[in-house]
Amino acid sequence: MTKTKEEVDEWIKRMDVSLVFVSPVAFLVPAVQSLSPSSSNPGGTTDVPPPLPDISAQNVCILFYLALILSVRLF
Repeated sequence: MTKTKEEVDEWIKRMDVSLVFVSPVAFLVPAVQSLSPSSSNPGGTTDVPPPLPDISAQNVCILFYLALILSVRLF
């Protein structure tokens, strides 16, 4: 019974580390996708560059990247 309890405690520690790493990634992917412009003219080509994303969206992505870096760095 003691050996089983030790194994379960080890699994819980591994899950905690996995959740700390995965949670910033889960938020980062949609945030980064929101930075890319939507294609309003898929068939044609133009010389007009796409508009830049909002500063607030860029700041959110920066914060998510920092959270990811810190979660990897701390564990």
